[in-house]
Amino acid sequence: KDGEIKAILWHQGESDADGGGLEASYVERLAKMVAALRAELGLKAEDVPFIFGSLAELEGAPNYEVNRSFNRAVRSAVDRIPNSVRVEGSDLSCNEDKVHFSTRSLRTLGARYAAAYLALSGGAR
Repeated sequence: KDGEIKAILWHQGESDADGGGLEASYVERLAKMVAALRAELGLKAEDVPFIFGSLAELEGAPNYEVNRSFNRAVRSAVDRIPNSVRVEGSDLSCNEDKVHFSTRSLRTLGARYAAAYLALSGGAR
């Protein structure tokens, strides 16, 4: 009510990275969700970028191949979602659980999100 939405940040996917049906329909569902969110909030796509990230691909982790497959599918989301950009996360490291990003990687990811926002918005804050 008293603020202004400048961008939508989205980082999700582990539960949809199943190497099957959820993964296959993810980009379509994501595009619909973004369109619905923008519509519900009265946001114009050209004014409010959608910035999303890919999953970590830690070699040797149990979910390595599934995350790689999911990230390949998600790359096409920029073609389906107006004014969007994908932030790379596949090269970052994970915690000991081999699922979630490490603290250092989260900082790197945050810097990448900020750079993507500044690039899309022409440096506007």
